[in-house]
Parts: sequence; C-alpha cells; structure tokens
Amino acid sequence: MAQTPLEDNLISTTIKAREAIKGNEVIRELIDLTEVHAFQEKLPTMADIFISLVKGEGDEALKKHLLEV
Repeated sequence: MAQTPLEDNLISTTIKAREAIKGNEVIRELIDLTEVHAFQEKLPTMADIFISLVKGEGDEALKKHLLEV
C-alpha cells in the first residue's frame, strides 16, 4: 500500500488486491472503511509484462499479467 497526501485533507492510496479479486469487490470493502472519492484500476503495461518475463519470472508471470486484464 502506498499513500500520497493531496489537497483538502485527501489522501491518494494505491493498493494491490489479491489475484482473483475484482474491482467491485475492492470498492465494496473500501466503502465500509472510508469515503471513496474515486477508483482507478491500474493494469500492467506491455513493458511491465516484458520486464517480468526477462527477469525470469516465466510463464507464471505471464499468466498473472493476463489474468489482471
């Protein structure tokens, strides 16, 4: 989890959900904990996928990235 202070006492938080969790499930959980002003899903870029494959993370990394899309 990474947090960045914004204006007017707002905080931008980046979280990584477990593999099989959908965006709607994340929002449902967050609504019970805090006030949500915006939600943006971050998908891996082709560069992210390429780098993880080059690092030797192999087929599992490719499957992981494809499941995120």
